[in-house]
Amino acid sequence: MDWSLRRLAGKQIDKQVKPLVSFKIPSVGWIKTIREALGMNIRQLAERTYVSSERVLKIEGDELEKKLTMATLHKMAAAMDCKFVYAFVPNNKLEKIIENTAWNKARTQMSRISHSMALEDQKTEGKELKEQIDILTEEYLRGNIKNIWEK
Repeated sequence: MDWSLRRLAGKQIDKQVKPLVSFKIPSVGWIKTIREALGMNIRQLAERTYVSSERVLKIEGDELEKKLTMATLHKMAAAMDCKFVYAFVPNNKLEKIIENTAWNKARTQMSRISHSMALEDQKTEGKELKEQIDILTEEYLRGNIKNIWEK
C-alpha cells in the first residue's frame, strides 16, 4: 500500500475511533457496572452464565486486573443482553504515528552517519542536518513503510 492510500486508510480509522478517544472504563469495571445498573445480583448473573457466584465475583475482580479472556467477556455481556466490543484507540492520529516513527528512524540513521562524518571532520549540523532528516523521512514514507518499524 503506498503512502497516499495508507494515509487515507489511517484517516478513516481515526474517524471511526474518534468517539472512543475520551472513553473511560468504570472504576469498578463494566461487568459490575452493567450488572448493578440492570438491578441484577451476583447470584442471578451466575445462573445466567452457568457459573458459581464465587466465579462471578472472581470474574469481576479479574476484569479490573485485565486478566479475562475475550470469550469470558462475551459470555458476561451476552448474559446481560449486551454486546461485547473491543477496539484499539491510537494515542495519536495514525498518520502522525507513522510520520513520527519515520522521522525518528531517519534521525537515528542520520545521527549515526553524522557521527561517522564527524570522525572524518565532515559533520553536518543544524538546518542542513534537519533537511537531510526530512528528506530521509519522506523516502521512508514513500518506500517500504515496514522498514520504519525495524529496530
